[in-house]
Amino acid sequence: MKVGLLTFHNALNHGAALQAYALQQVIKDMGVDCEIINYVNEYRRDCDNALIRIKKELKKKNIYLAAKCCIGSLFLRCRRQQFLKFYNEHLHWTSTRFTSSKEAKRLNREFGKFVVGSDQVWNYNLNGTD
Repeated sequence: MKVGLLTFHNALNHGAALQAYALQQVIKDMGVDCEIINYVNEYRRDCDNALIRIKKELKKKNIYLAAKCCIGSLFLRCRRQQFLKFYNEHLHWTSTRFTSSKEAKRLNREFGKFVVGSDQVWNYNLNGTD
C-alpha cells in the first residue's frame, strides 16, 4: 500500500517543516511507502513571493508596506534557501506538482490511502478558499 501525505510541505515555517518530516518518518517506520503530495495552488505559491506582494501593495498605494516587503524580501530569500535545503534533503514528495484539486484527483489511482498532516490544510482562508 502507498500513502499520500497532504500537508504544508514547503512552508517557510519550522513547525510545518518538522511536522511534515516527522509524520512522513512515522508512516515510513510503520513499513508503509509514503510520499508527500506536491500540491501548491496559486494562492499558496504567491504567498511568499515578494515581488507579487510589493506590486499588490503599490497598486493599493501603500508605499510603507511595499517598502517593508522590499526590505523583508532579502531575509525571506535567505530563509527560503535554508528551508528548501532541508526539504530537499529530508522529504520525499510526488514528482508532479499539482496546482488544483481537480488536477490532483488522479492521485486516487496512485495511492491506497491519504493522510492529512496539518490542521492548516483545512484552513479555508489560509489556502485562498481552496
